[in-house]
Amino acid sequence: MKSISTHLRDIVSTDFVLLPVERSVELARALLASLQPERVIVEVATDAGRFFLLAAEEALARLEAADSEAPLAEALDLPSLAPVPALDAYSPAAEAPDRCIVVMDGRVEGFFDADIDPSLRHRVRWGDGDGSPVLRFLAAETPASVTVGEAVLVLVSLLESEGGQAGGPMTLALGMTLDLWLVARSGFVVEGPAEGTLVVTDEPETLPWRFRLRAMKVCRARIEVFAFHGGRCLGKVVLSPEVVGPRGADHPTRSRSLGERDGKAGAMQCHAGPLFSVDDRSPDLVLMVFERRSLRGSELTLRLAGPDASANSPAYGPVVLQEDSQQFFSRLFADFEGLGGDDPGKRASAERRLEARGCHLFQSLLPPELQCLVWSLRERIRSLQVLSEEPWVPWELCRLVGKEGDQLLEDGFFGERFAVCRWLLGAARKPRLSLDRVGLVVSEGGEAEGVSGESDDLEELLRRGGRQVQRIAPRHLPVMEALASGVYTGLHFGGHGVHSHVDPDRSGLLLEGRDALTPLDLAGRAGNLGKAAPLVFFNACTTGRTGLALTGLGGWAARLLAAGAAAYVGTYWAVTGAAAGTFSLAFYGRLLAGDPIGEAVRQARIAVRAAHEGDPSWLAYTAFADPQARVE
Repeated sequence: MKSISTHLRDIVSTDFVLLPVERSVELARALLASLQPERVIVEVATDAGRFFLLAAEEALARLEAADSEAPLAEALDLPSLAPVPALDAYSPAAEAPDRCIVVMDGRVEGFFDADIDPSLRHRVRWGDGDGSPVLRFLAAETPASVTVGEAVLVLVSLLESEGGQAGGPMTLALGMTLDLWLVARSGFVVEGPAEGTLVVTDEPETLPWRFRLRAMKVCRARIEVFAFHGGRCLGKVVLSPEVVGPRGADHPTRSRSLGERDGKAGAMQCHAGPLFSVDDRSPDLVLMVFERRSLRGSELTLRLAGPDASANSPAYGPVVLQEDSQQFFSRLFADFEGLGGDDPGKRASAERRLEARGCHLFQSLLPPELQCLVWSLRERIRSLQVLSEEPWVPWELCRLVGKEGDQLLEDGFFGERFAVCRWLLGAARKPRLSLDRVGLVVSEGGEAEGVSGESDDLEELLRRGGRQVQRIAPRHLPVMEALASGVYTGLHFGGHGVHSHVDPDRSGLLLEGRDALTPLDLAGRAGNLGKAAPLVFFNACTTGRTGLALTGLGGWAARLLAAGAAAYVGTYWAVTGAAAGTFSLAFYGRLLAGDPIGEAVRQARIAVRAAHEGDPSWLAYTAFADPQARVE
């Protein structure tokens, strides 16, 4: 057996400070004293991109002994040091030297230093292969019929062959480790761990990982198994065994491939993308959130992953939700809507109340160890992807809280501090956007007064660069025809929205003539909207909320993404018309200027906050997208 790794990004450490050689000695001292990194990387950009790697303590000692006016290269005595090679993040880790700088797309991702920190080698995967790319199919099996009260196993494995059934393979590497997560949506509770691992081998079928569940009620159940690597969901298995009364029969069946539906065991969905794509840009941090039903109620298990090896964490939790989640967050959103006002004193008080609620979410939803980890990584995080199918938590509203010495500090909301976007577990990524043909629907009434007032400016903005913008009459039939045409790469709705607490799929966008468009309308031909992989923006009240519907997650985000939308932007609560107009212009302006969508949303929030002091609308927006996706 020899150690192998998919690529260097699996073992990279990012506990460092990057110092361009032009940096002043005084500022370099302050950075090292404040951030206290493990290593210092000095970049000499004028010399073919040479890098030097120093232990932080050694670097700080040299800086403190040097003249403050001296050049940094002289203060650190760089001529006496050997430069460290820079390797691409996708280079094989097994072939890397013991000390190197890891770069991706021209950006320093971190370093690898096995001599100084041998513990980094634990990221190298062990296996009996050579790291070569291979094609594998994810498979899971469980009895097709289970008796109430019976304990069953879900067996998950990797197959070399698809067995003659239709489906797409996953591109993996021999020796690579996949992280497995199991979610029991209905009918079962999980007994024991809900996570596991599989190692890619050269065997036709790997030894299976076993999950144990117990059937709880008579129904057509739903079980989902996800396969992850580095925060990327590579495959998803959906099983739907039947839970019956005491006379139910047990007939084992297996689900293996994309689109397989046997009516009993369910289907597998594999979203198999090229794992080694040279233009593949991952978010700085991925927060994976799994919800499961146990005998204690609803539980959340959380895990961090991403290119930053120091961010990759074990599972944290479970966090037991003691209160009805829907009622809790409905009250929270109602509280936010009531904040603000014209009085300066009331505005300041409202702002602090908003911050306090964000701190409460952060400290309640993230276990203490995870809070510390996120706090320690906050300076190195620019983009954050939240992978989750729990329908309740507004993760953008979590406010960073950390401890420095004996002092508690705050450092902004997730949605303010990071380019944060949500996405659904198992949904295929959409890293590219196009806005060459935009459908614009503006309906009078409610908060649309401000949006419609900005619609001419919005249309002018969207038309720049030769883009087509078509006004769609705000009536049910024209809107349905537009959806069914499948030709719009962008769909923008400005108007009034209402949320149904009973059934999120009946939440509506109000049109003229007392008509309403609901997520249920996206069935059938209207589902053709996904042909063009559009960016959909519903700039109306409460359009960003999700919830549990008849067969799973419901609401606009879930239905639009299922139909094939590349991105979706909506709101958690009612927004004022003026704020809505400011947000849309700022958002599209940044997006069309080249910002990735996560950063465009963040900058639009900041623009609303600056232009409408005391209005909590700036935090109301949520985006479901790949945060790195850009308009082509």
